[in-house]
Amino acid sequence: TPRPAPPAATLRERARRERVDRYLLPAMRRANVDAWLVVTREGSMDPIAYDVGAEHAVGRVACLFVDRGETLERVAIVAGFDTDAFEKSGLYNRVVPYGKDGLGPPLLEELGKYSPKAIALNQSKDMPLADGLTAGNLQWLRETAPDYAKRFVSAEALLVSFRSRKTPSEIAKMREAVGKTERILAEAL
Repeated sequence: TPRPAPPAATLRERARRERVDRYLLPAMRRANVDAWLVVTREGSMDPIAYDVGAEHAVGRVACLFVDRGETLERVAIVAGFDTDAFEKSGLYNRVVPYGKDGLGPPLLEELGKYSPKAIALNQSKDMPLADGLTAGNLQWLRETAPDYAKRFVSAEALLVSFRSRKTPSEIAKMREAVGKTERILAEAL
């Protein structure tokens, strides 16, 4: 039997994809990073999880974005039971499932393919939005990828640049909201 068509993406989901498509690679370049790695899991969700389609992840997840010159490589490495949401997000070139061996081996394989010099992690002393990597996930990452640990840098500058830009559809919605607010205030006053 034919598969039913997936539901149309919401405005919020389209805006998320549009922001990644338009603004992530330039933000990475402004921050002087070759890769951005978001590691999160259920129960300790990174504040940026929605932006990378990881808001419903159950198992530990690695969302890897790599500057490939002309393109942005986007790889989600997820538990086998989490693949559907990442595939449906439309954010990734590839979704790599892992099984009982865990996230470590496929993450190391992906990092080895690209060998990034500077890998931005969501750590920040001053900005909560850029400080979503838990101590436990950081420890796991350092133990799993010790050869890359000296390449880890804060994603703070990247996230300031990336999150501060609004897509045309978001700007249109903001203008609509402002118009409604002005009409309500005019009626009230």
